Amino acid sequence: MNGENPGVLWTKPFREEITGALKSGPNTLNIEVVNSWRNRLVGDRQLPPDQRYTQTTITIRKEWQLLKSGLIGPVRILTPQ
Repeated sequence: MNGENPGVLWTKPFREEITGALKSGPNTLNIEVVNSWRNRLVGDRQLPPDQRYTQTTITIRKEWQLLKSGLIGPVRILTPQ
């Protein structure tokens, strides 16, 4: 928010307090979306070991498939109630 990082959201309810980063007039909100850890592991499973991005002791099951991920809108700015 306006060049400030108000936080990282990775669990519900996916809400962050941004009041301190707001300014009078126009504001800019930038959202960076990354994939889930499970999807990274499933994706790496398909690569040769020397091309994988991750190393883990977790057993990645054969039945695991890529899950839907990304920004599921709408993004809303809520006012205090």
